[in-house]
Amino acid sequence: VPAEVLAGFLDANFDRQLGRGDERMGLLPRAELIPAGFRLLEEEAAKRHGSGFAELAEEQQDAMLGDAEGGRLKGGPAGFDATEWFQRVRDLLLLGYGSDPRGMVEMGFPGPSYETGHVWLDEFEVARRAERAPGYEVL
Repeated sequence: VPAEVLAGFLDANFDRQLGRGDERMGLLPRAELIPAGFRLLEEEAAKRHGSGFAELAEEQQDAMLGDAEGGRLKGGPAGFDATEWFQRVRDLLLLGYGSDPRGMVEMGFPGPSYETGHVWLDEFEVARRAERAPGYEVL
């Protein structure tokens, strides 16, 4: 699944419940938490490395995200929790990946179980994609 698609999914859904009841007292509301985390990453990248997060080397990005996951990324507004931010972003990206047909095929899921003719991917379609038949993007 292209990164642009996952970013679009995150952008479109970061402030929606999506069937979850994970709001906590004292934590920033969902609509504020996700943007605050990205702002903090940018600020911290500038402090540590003198550039934006996207311009950092992959190892530096991984280290900063590891700090966020481990709760070692400090700062942000009152009620911001870096670990919670990381988990919610990761969960949304995984949800976006698994709900995209390309991600489903890559994971080996052939589509919903409906009667033949009513499924978006039948066995033939899955096999053609797995074989990287002409006309199918390389995953």
